[in-house]
This record gives sequence, structure tokens and C-alpha cells, in this order.
Amino acid sequence: MGKSYDAYLGHVFENVCKQFLQDCNLRQALPFSFEKIGRRWGKINRRPRGENAYEIDLVALNDEMKHVLFVECKWQDLKLKDAKNILVQLKE
Repeated sequence: MGKSYDAYLGHVFENVCKQFLQDCNLRQALPFSFEKIGRRWGKINRRPRGENAYEIDLVALNDEMKHVLFVECKWQDLKLKDAKNILVQLKE
């Protein structure tokens, strides 16, 4: 039950993050306001199998100003070093 419960909580946490960002957006508490927010996933061309897919938990867009906010939601205990490694992987 541990892994399935953690997976469930991960999904719930993503929804909490989305609601939090929507609230921040309404209060104008972000660097820019967004009109759209949602998940994004797809394939990366010319990457080996197993390294060619991506998923971004939340993407907030302001089409008019061409601003975008990428958000990775993690429901787990992470050391700072592990969190930094995730950021490096996302930048690649």
C-alpha cells in the first residue's frame, strides 16, 4: 500500500500546487499573471528511447506577454542535493 498511497498523494499534491498557483495568480502574487495552467508532456526528437519523453507537472502561460512558468511538484522527502539534481535534469 505504501507505493500506491504515495502515488495517490503525489497526484493530490499536484492539484494542491495548481490551486495554490491559481490563488497566487488571483492575488497578483506572481512575477506575471497567467491565463492558462495545465500539464504538459511529449516526446523529444533525436533522443534515445527511454530518454525521449518529458512531463512537466504544471505550465502556466501568459500568451500576450510570452511568459511561461514551469513547475515540478514533488511529494517526497528530498535533500537539497537531490532537488538540485532534478533541476539540472529538467534544464537538459
